[in-house]
Amino acid sequence: MGTFLLSVVAVIAWSALSAGEMKHVISWDGWEFYKVRAEGAMTNANVKATCEAAGMRYPCYGGNQTCYGWTAGCISVNSFTYDCRIPLDFFYVLCGPPFGRYCGPLGDMFVYLPDVFDDDGACGYSWCFSGAKKQDKFALCAVALGTCASNPCTNGSTCLDLPEGHTCVCAPGYGGNYCETDIDECASNPCWGGGTCWDEVDGFSCVCPEGFAGETCRTVMYADGCLLFSSDAVSYPEASQECQNRGGHLVDVKEAELQRLIADSIPTGSDVSPWIGLKMSPGMMTYTDGSSVSAQLEWSTSGPPTSCDVCVYLDSTNGYVAKPDSCMEPHHYVCQSESKPCLQNNCTNNGVCTACFNDSYTFCPCPDGYEGDSCNIDIDECSSSPCQNGGVCLNSVNSYNCYCPFGYAGDNCQTDLDLCAQVACPFNWQCQDEGNHYICLAGTSRLMEPYSCSSASCPDGMYCKEEGPASFSCRAG
Repeated sequence: MGTFLLSVVAVIAWSALSAGEMKHVISWDGWEFYKVRAEGAMTNANVKATCEAAGMRYPCYGGNQTCYGWTAGCISVNSFTYDCRIPLDFFYVLCGPPFGRYCGPLGDMFVYLPDVFDDDGACGYSWCFSGAKKQDKFALCAVALGTCASNPCTNGSTCLDLPEGHTCVCAPGYGGNYCETDIDECASNPCWGGGTCWDEVDGFSCVCPEGFAGETCRTVMYADGCLLFSSDAVSYPEASQECQNRGGHLVDVKEAELQRLIADSIPTGSDVSPWIGLKMSPGMMTYTDGSSVSAQLEWSTSGPPTSCDVCVYLDSTNGYVAKPDSCMEPHHYVCQSESKPCLQNNCTNNGVCTACFNDSYTFCPCPDGYEGDSCNIDIDECSSSPCQNGGVCLNSVNSYNCYCPFGYAGDNCQTDLDLCAQVACPFNWQCQDEGNHYICLAGTSRLMEPYSCSSASCPDGMYCKEEGPASFSCRAG
């Protein structure tokens, strides 16, 4: 008997690439063996077809051409049982003797064994029984042991050896030949309103600007209520029903300002052309509240429709002017809801909580100086470093104060004071302004001995420093 490679591994499950459920059974003599879910009766023909559909080979009941139950087309593997019965080899390694009892890793598994049962049934482990009357069980399939042994697949992916090499079945959120790439879910710019997108593994999160809410910042607060922009395209009746389910209605665009707000809220380059709350009623075009069409609504050159069974959308290809279309055509849509006080005010620092769409979305319009979802962040007005010339900035609510160094003044310490205009040097010495201190120079005056600082040399609050035999400076102390 030739030598063979034997390696038992834990049973690992994943989704098959081209067939049903797949479970790893064992690594044996240069092959990886899998149980692959079949559809229909467990006949030999179905076992063979299931393996081939999964891109795999199939073993026979007998390990190779010297064994009973082997036929051309099957793979050849070595066996240590006396009559080369591969199912018994696996049983012995995975579950141990005695044979005939249940072995979990081999459960519901059938092996190719032609010309034995009259009904073409495949062999059920471990003692053969026909699988012709068994439905939707597992076929024993195999692929040559290949490059997966080097663990080429990264980030929790699964490596599958195939006859032509290997493939990596990536975990959600990863891509690339070796699953080495974290898919950037922010690449599609999913956050509306200028929201900031944070990429995550198999997902993303949006940080919405003030006045926007929702997972993708598609809910917009404005003076008269809230707008909710859909993520899907449906017919007008479906859009109308969905808005009602959310506690609102299709948006009634009666003012040019609201039409422009909708256009400005949709990301640039988007093909979103949303339904609005206008449709042809018997004899006239009306909004959801029953009122007639507003003269402020800007239309395409075709103007308001006159035929029946038409509804109105804003055309993204033409500056979001109103345009009629069949009510059954799919379009995105915009829902409108009045705002009202929240049942519970979750806003801090005197923010007033408002809610819309049955309290599904809440907003905190923050007082000046605060920001954040609940107005919980004191805006740091010092973050822009407004204080000049070494001034120290102290942040306060919606303002700041600059504490200026000696010699400077102004709200931002921008003014360089003329120190020499405010002091007088002794002995009529020359005064030289140095910004945050001044120097007294003897000039051409001749001194009997070097100058020595005294308490009278500088004004109160400053200290004297001898700069040489004929000069001194006064500095803030």
